[in-house]
Amino acid sequence: QRDRRAETTASGPGGASLPNSAALRAHIWEDVSALAGWLHSAQAQMVTLGAVIARKPELLTSPGGEKGPVPSHQIAARFWLQAAAVMATELGQRSGLLKQTLETEFPKLLRQLGDLLARLDDGTDHGQQAAKQMRQSLSGLETAYLSRSLGHMFESLNMCFGEEAAPAPEEVRRWALLLTKELEAAS
Repeated sequence: QRDRRAETTASGPGGASLPNSAALRAHIWEDVSALAGWLHSAQAQMVTLGAVIARKPELLTSPGGEKGPVPSHQIAARFWLQAAAVMATELGQRSGLLKQTLETEFPKLLRQLGDLLARLDDGTDHGQQAAKQMRQSLSGLETAYLSRSLGHMFESLNMCFGEEAAPAPEEVRRWALLLTKELEAAS
């Protein structure tokens, strides 16, 4: 394990160490990357399990308790349904730096999810359903990111065009740069 003492800033009053938010953010993204790797590995295990069960259906009973084959694609689909539900629940309950990091850097999270889904895509309907479920589990973060991004743009736009007179060319350039920056971050 890493030595967390190196990840704190100077002590505040009373000698308590304050966490270094840059180090914590870096750690969050390392964990998100590790989670993506784990999900990819788990998906491979679900596919393998489905293949084994397809060859030996007597190993499993159907949800109603009746013996019989369970379609192998249902195993992976159920896994993704549960993974998306856990993600949505956990992300909905989080607050503080984790939630703030994932909200403010949502495009980065979306790119990592896109990379994961591209690695997992097997061209089947359940693969597309899994992608849809994972994207839906991030909808709260997406909404927060878009609200914050639009807030920045509108605030700048109101400052630029808020007065009676036409804005100065420098103000228009600043607003255009902000708009470009927000759009680049989102792409």
